Amino acid sequence: MSMSSVNISITESVYIRLSRRKEKDESFSAVLDRMLGEKDIRRCYGILKGDKETIRAMKEELRLSRSAKWRDIR
Repeated sequence: MSMSSVNISITESVYIRLSRRKEKDESFSAVLDRMLGEKDIRRCYGILKGDKETIRAMKEELRLSRSAKWRDIR
């Protein structure tokens, strides 16, 4: 299977950071593909900001699940 390629420009500092994440026999395309597929919890930061009802419901569910857990152990 033939893959086309595209040239992109990156700064030297980005190149160095990518090089540090690159495995010995890995291409830069493979490094970028792997990194873009990683899950980053920071993307969730602030997702519930201002959604007080959802936050309240989540806290209540958490409280109930914690008390149920301990009830089962006793």
